[in-house]
Amino acid sequence: MEQNNIWNTITRKIANEDLKGEEDSLKSWLEEDERNTGTYNRLKEIWNYNPNPLYDSSKVYKKYKSRIDNYQRVHKRRVFYNIFRIAAVLIFAVSLIYSLNSYFAPTKDRKITYNEIFVPKGSRTSITLPDNSKVWISNNSSLKYPTQFVPGSRELFLSGEAYFEVEHNPENPFIVNIGKDRIKVLGTKFAVTAYPGDNQISTDLLEGSILFDIKKGNEYKSVEVRSGFGLVYNKTVGNIVEHKIVDGFYNYWKNGIYDFKNESFESLSRKIERIYNVEIVFVDEYLKSKTYSGSFSVNDNIFTFMEAIKKTSVNSIEYTYRDDKIYVKLK
Repeated sequence: MEQNNIWNTITRKIANEDLKGEEDSLKSWLEEDERNTGTYNRLKEIWNYNPNPLYDSSKVYKKYKSRIDNYQRVHKRRVFYNIFRIAAVLIFAVSLIYSLNSYFAPTKDRKITYNEIFVPKGSRTSITLPDNSKVWISNNSSLKYPTQFVPGSRELFLSGEAYFEVEHNPENPFIVNIGKDRIKVLGTKFAVTAYPGDNQISTDLLEGSILFDIKKGNEYKSVEVRSGFGLVYNKTVGNIVEHKIVDGFYNYWKNGIYDFKNESFESLSRKIERIYNVEIVFVDEYLKSKTYSGSFSVNDNIFTFMEAIKKTSVNSIEYTYRDDKIYVKLK
C-alpha cells in the first residue's frame, strides 16, 4: 500500500468506518513488517484510551484526526516537492545526455539538414553561414549548406560561382565541394567558379591558404594555391594554369563591377549570358577569339555592354536581339 494512503485507511479502520475495499491492502501492509503491526496496535490503544468516563472522547478524536490530517498535508507537500526535484533532475540529466550524445555522436550517425539557395541568371545574393563565414553567390549558381555545421567539419556544395570569406577555425576545416572535386580551407578569402557545363574550374585566393583537391580515382590530388594567385583547371585536358589575381577581383564581388583585360569574346560571352540572362550566338565563329579590355557593371543592361563591344571592336560588328538571344556577326 502507498504510504500516502495508509494513515487514512488506519484512521477509518479504527473509527469503524467503511474501508471501501481496502481491507486486503491493510492486511498486506500489516503482514509485511511486524513494526507495522506494532504501530497499528499502539494507534488503536491511543484511540480507545479514556481514563475519565466524563471526558468528551469526541475531542480526542478531533485532535487525533486533526493531527493525522496535518501529517498528511505536510507529507503530501514533501512528497510532491521531492517528486518535483527528482523530475527536474531527471529532465536535466536526460537533456544533458541527449545534448552530449548529439554533440559527440559520429557525423555519419547524425541526420544533417540542409539549406539550398539558387540564384537565377541576372541576379546575385549574399548570405552568412552558421559559423559566421560570408558568401557572395553569383548568378545561375546554387549553394547547399547545413543548417548547423557538425563538429570537425564545415562542408557545403557549390554549383556555379561564389566568393567566400571564411572564419578561421583549424579544428573545423571548411570544404567546398564542386562536383567530384573540392576546395579545402582553414580560413581565408577566395572565389570559386565551377559551373557544371563549363570545361574549366577556377579558384582565386585573395588571402589565406587553400588546397585545390582534384579527384583522381578514389583519391585526391592536392594542389596548393598561393595567396594573390588563382588556378584554372581544365577538366578535359587535365592541366592546371596559375595566374595572378587581377586588380578588380574585390571590385567585382563586392561592388558588381567586372574588369577584364585581353579576354576573349567567347569567355566574356559566358559571363554576360549568366549575368544578363541571355544567350550569345556567334554567327561568325571568328569573333569568338577576339579579345577585349574594359569593365562593366552587373547593374547595366545587356545593350549597354554590347554597344561598348561594338564601339571598341577592331572589326566592324553588328548584333540583333531576338527571343532572349543576341546574334553577333561581322558587318
